Amino acid sequence: MFSIPEDKKLSIKYPVIFTTAIVISVSVWAIFFRHSSIDEQQTHQVFKGDLVEEIRAHGKLKANTRNSLIALSSGMIEEITLKPGANVVKGQPIIKLFNPKLNRQVEEAKLQLLEEQSNIDALKTELNQAYWQQESSIDIAQSDLSILKADLDAKTQLHEKNIISKLDLHKAKMAYENQKLKIQVAKNKLISMEKINKANLTSHQYKLQRVTSQLEMLKKDLANLVITAPIDGIVLQLNDNLEIGQQIAEGVLLGMIVDNSDLYGEMTISASQADKLQIEQSIAINIRGDHYPASISRISPNVNNGELEFDVVFERPLPQHILPNTDVSGSLQVTLANSTLLANRMPAVNRPYSYYDLWVMNNGEDTMTKTQIQIGAITTNHMEILTGAKESQLLMIPANN
Repeated sequence: MFSIPEDKKLSIKYPVIFTTAIVISVSVWAIFFRHSSIDEQQTHQVFKGDLVEEIRAHGKLKANTRNSLIALSSGMIEEITLKPGANVVKGQPIIKLFNPKLNRQVEEAKLQLLEEQSNIDALKTELNQAYWQQESSIDIAQSDLSILKADLDAKTQLHEKNIISKLDLHKAKMAYENQKLKIQVAKNKLISMEKINKANLTSHQYKLQRVTSQLEMLKKDLANLVITAPIDGIVLQLNDNLEIGQQIAEGVLLGMIVDNSDLYGEMTISASQADKLQIEQSIAINIRGDHYPASISRISPNVNNGELEFDVVFERPLPQHILPNTDVSGSLQVTLANSTLLANRMPAVNRPYSYYDLWVMNNGEDTMTKTQIQIGAITTNHMEILTGAKESQLLMIPANN
């Protein structure tokens, strides 16, 4: 029996072919895996620019001009003419009160005023009449004095001719001097009467002024029963419990009127970001989806509950439909570094001014190098590259990291 000889060449060739195929497959698979792995990485290209941090703030709109609605007179609510949110002009009625007692007091004060005016008129007539009578008495006394003077002159001549006695001349002189004294007393009485009359009249005039002032105050209290807008603006708020017929005491706060043409923002941020705020720093305020440019006008020196308060003023007046107490948000752009190397922030990079081992690859190449990268400042969207990478290079973290 013959045995078929075995082909040694063929037996050697098959294992070699098989081994080569395995090597080629592994190489292709490795290359494919490497490229697919690179493609799957989140690459971040290094670029040069300004590192800007966005700071978020929240707050409310406030009115610079605010006036309280205060009941200056007590009374019952008769009518509420306007509600919160209504536009008002200065002097427009908002709430009307009613006070019957105050009405009676006004009428009584009017009668008292008429009475005092009548008393003054009567006193003036009485005083004038007494004054005129006194003046008339003086005039009559002056006339009598002239007669006595003529009698004295005549008797003096008769005495010089020894027609009358010295006693008769003396009597004539005494009559004349007595009359002069009476006239002087009457004049003094007239002066005294004038002072007394003036004092009496002044006293009654003071009473008249008091009654007049009282009437004016009562009239003012009566007018204050109509509570009006002290300024142009809107009714920001009224007390929730106001009802028709409710008794309101004097001095009670009833509501608030504000000028909505002059609003500012009262904002807050985290106290950890306080060092990034500056007076006159620009800020964009978001009001119901619309953005309005503003600037910081005040920064509070105090921190409350981990938050810092600051005020902003708008560069132009806000539309009239925007009201105080509206919730708003703000966005500040703070430049941390100028013309520096940047890259989009990687989720795993969260410590500023630290070192990270990252893959670095030149743009357009497939070669990656594991490099220690020094990270600078970090914002929400970007990170600063201090050392380890150049502009246009790509940074990445492998998926298994």
